[in-house]
Amino acid sequence: MSILRKVFSLSVLLTLLVAVLPTTASANEPMESQVAVSLQQQLGQAAGESVRVGLPQVELSDSLLNSGMSAEDIAAHLLEGVEPVATGKMASQQRDEDLQVRSVSTPNAVQRQTLSMYMPFAFGFLWINQDFTSDVRNSRLVSLRFNGNSYGTGISVGQWNHVHSRYTVNQSKRTAKIIVKGTMSLLVKGSSVAVPLEASRSYDILTSTLRPTPLFS
Repeated sequence: MSILRKVFSLSVLLTLLVAVLPTTASANEPMESQVAVSLQQQLGQAAGESVRVGLPQVELSDSLLNSGMSAEDIAAHLLEGVEPVATGKMASQQRDEDLQVRSVSTPNAVQRQTLSMYMPFAFGFLWINQDFTSDVRNSRLVSLRFNGNSYGTGISVGQWNHVHSRYTVNQSKRTAKIIVKGTMSLLVKGSSVAVPLEASRSYDILTSTLRPTPLFS
């Protein structure tokens, strides 16, 4: 009986030790989750209504985890590390120029075009592009086909990873909303950040131009 009692006592002690021992993942996860929420909020404020910022995945460096900084300060610190590079044009000018497609619209035509969207984030100067082919008959969209995946161009510390592209067409078939979804991945201050992004443009069939449009209008 005494042997059984000792074995039982030892089992209880081991169970209690396992319960109280901290793990690196459980210790880091709350702060990284808080930083992710703060990053989403800060980037969302700069995104505008045509871009949706998902909840980032964050893996902080040990130095930031042990810095004693708040989640908001760490998020701001990470964004400071990816300031835009110098350029001869203001971001507002770049945004104005990204609303064009590389073709001229006609009442009946099959056209290869490129949607190009400027990302207004502090990741450098980055455009997200999606090549597509539109079939227009009697000034109405008959079909639209994406040519390959979306891709990033410009100067950026981040890398664009395509998830999917889709489109919707209004009842008149003279306007299509093109939506591109992907993830921006970057390494900054020794920390890994992956930001899900979804952006939309309204494609006018008659003028063959693209305009920013609310993502969920």
